Amino acid sequence: MLKYQLLEEVFAMKGNQDLVKNKEIRVRFVDYIEFNGSDPQIEDGLRLLDAFAIEFQKSNLEVSSEICAPMYDRLLKTDQWDLYDVRLLAATIGYARTFTRLRELAEKALEKLEEHSHEERYIRLKLVIHVNSINRMLRAKYFDCDNLVPSKELDEMFNEYVDEVMSICNRHHYPVHKAVTVIRMGLFYQNNNLANEGFEMLSETGAEEVYRMMKEDAEEFSFFTGIRMSKKQLNLIIGDNVRKKRREFGMTLEDVSKALNLTNANIGFIERGERGATSYNLLRLSHLFGVNIDYFYTGVEAALPPEIAHRKAQLKKLDSFVKGLSDSQLDFMITMAKNLSDVVSAKS
Repeated sequence: MLKYQLLEEVFAMKGNQDLVKNKEIRVRFVDYIEFNGSDPQIEDGLRLLDAFAIEFQKSNLEVSSEICAPMYDRLLKTDQWDLYDVRLLAATIGYARTFTRLRELAEKALEKLEEHSHEERYIRLKLVIHVNSINRMLRAKYFDCDNLVPSKELDEMFNEYVDEVMSICNRHHYPVHKAVTVIRMGLFYQNNNLANEGFEMLSETGAEEVYRMMKEDAEEFSFFTGIRMSKKQLNLIIGDNVRKKRREFGMTLEDVSKALNLTNANIGFIERGERGATSYNLLRLSHLFGVNIDYFYTGVEAALPPEIAHRKAQLKKLDSFVKGLSDSQLDFMITMAKNLSDVVSAKS
């Protein structure tokens, strides 16, 4: 069926940074809905495309979890799961907003898989659910600022899932998953020897792209675990970097608050570190200032692709130019720009 072909295309996008292809698949989903109508799995497929599209932005868990929340609610309310429901959950369980929701989803999914425990495809799905849950628990330990995760409970579930992954990998030969899990064990317990052992194992598999992604993860965790900062310290660092960018762009608190549809007081609280910025608001700030989200944590700007860097430089020139215009001149310029845009749209 076309529906399941579309879902297969979505699953193949996991870990893929090709946003053009992501958009092409979305267009096919829209065409399918127009001619065949929608259903819960098609809607969830679209949610996955959105979640995958922002997966490579740092600290995006809150945004991804909001996107996937309706799917989680649907699956928890029904017992009529099929293979594609399990696959949808396996692909996104790492986005679970809280440790409690992660555990709830994982237990129900694994219960469904137990009914087919001897089928190879279900064994692989069980492995994926455990591996993605381990990643979520690792992030819960170091990135969940609300401190609502019971430490003992988290450690127990982490060890239980690691044991299950190792058992599956040893029985069915999944060397990449095994190596990734060893690396995450090293990060979870801050054991460099264990993490390095995992990287050696991963190198031997030849999975270069996975190796690169895990190296990036390790560097990200080293930053946070190395300084062991409190939530207040983290808020101060983020606030200071937001203020630097705002001033660099010559914007007032009011300018930023209007752009984000927040109050001046909210932006002030964030800049002074008195209130933490949500991941969603950091995402919007990153778009406003043309930086990656990790800039607000590190104060270091990642190198932009040449075409984006050029566009950013052009916009800065334009900004410096319009500052010297009167209101009437600015209105005239906006009208001319709109007319030009309409002409370009008509030709294309």
